[in-house]
Amino acid sequence: MPWSPNAVVEIDEIAFTSSTIEGITISMGRIDLDQQSQAGYARIAIKDLAASAVKINSEIVVKIDNYSNVPTIIYTGFVTDILTSVLNAGGSNVTFVTDIIATGALSKLAVKEANTSGYPEQLDGDRMLEVITGAFGLAWEDLPTTQIWSDYTTETWNDLLGVDVSYIDTPGTYTLFATTAEPENAYSYAETVATSGFGQLFETVDGNIGYADQDHRADYLSANGFLDISKNFILSDGIGVSTSRNNIVNDAIVTYGDPESSVQTIDPDSIELYGRIAANTTTFLKNQTDAETFADRQILLNSSPEPVIEGIGIQIDAPTMNSTLLNGLVGIFFGLPISITNFPSGLYPNQFFGYVEGWTWTINRFEARLDINVSDVKFSAIPVAWQDVYAGETWATIDPSLQWLNALLGVN
Repeated sequence: MPWSPNAVVEIDEIAFTSSTIEGITISMGRIDLDQQSQAGYARIAIKDLAASAVKINSEIVVKIDNYSNVPTIIYTGFVTDILTSVLNAGGSNVTFVTDIIATGALSKLAVKEANTSGYPEQLDGDRMLEVITGAFGLAWEDLPTTQIWSDYTTETWNDLLGVDVSYIDTPGTYTLFATTAEPENAYSYAETVATSGFGQLFETVDGNIGYADQDHRADYLSANGFLDISKNFILSDGIGVSTSRNNIVNDAIVTYGDPESSVQTIDPDSIELYGRIAANTTTFLKNQTDAETFADRQILLNSSPEPVIEGIGIQIDAPTMNSTLLNGLVGIFFGLPISITNFPSGLYPNQFFGYVEGWTWTINRFEARLDINVSDVKFSAIPVAWQDVYAGETWATIDPSLQWLNALLGVN
């Protein structure tokens, strides 16, 4: 059916519709796996917007319709810059446009402090929870001295934290060492916590901060499968595939523990072929075995060059797009599993199965375009221990030439 985004921008809950919206650009997530997510960014141009209608720190919510014409949030942020300029003028009529720049929740984390009182030894998800609630949440002493419980009926203390922690996976998987008080930037600290847990820090479209632990993506994929995107909806100017020496790591050094120690894993064959390409990673991991797992995994995944899809542009308003795909794309989120099973073999050597790492919306009055950054599913796979292999697995179902080293990311 014909579909139109019918974009709506809400500024402090006041709605501006497509008739006054000149353009919207939204970027969220990350470009590649070498970094954690950055703060979401939006640039919104609204025609003849009164100066009093927007202020620094105003909340911005952007919605577009899904397949059933239900308005769906695709971005929530906070205004950082406002620029008003003349769009055109003729006689007594002057049309002006206001450009609004907004950033997401991670930008607020970047101006907070973490580790102001130290943290106990704990798992990565529990540590992330403390970082986020410490940065944004209310402490008991922050409540007004006149506060009385009868002001509340069904609320619990957790409801009064001032931050939604439902997107943070707890308790996590990996043990992080205890720290003493040493205040530092909360975003940088959270990045290290996420890296230490083999997890991902991210923003949600409704303006919250999330943490996906090591198991999160595999669990979601197991329950929901991939969203398949046909090549028929991919724009020719929105995709590229590169293979680069810069993506290789064949000498992995991981710092862990208190007192600080380090472990190192190398791939001599890769070094001989491509030269030594080192990566140094600082973590809060307590145990040497976990640090060794981290280094081994880096080498296993990165010791040889792999093709990387640099971007996928999607014609989201294509009239033949079905409701499942359109709703899945309108509701895009960090870590969404996607597949492209009819990828042109001359462009990418295999069928693609992976995850969404970041995306950009470009919207005007009449149409919308979605560009997504993706990573191959193997880069998020969990190394398989012998005891984790399905008990009913039979050798006859496995490639007879498969070596255990190469089965670490799964045998099925």
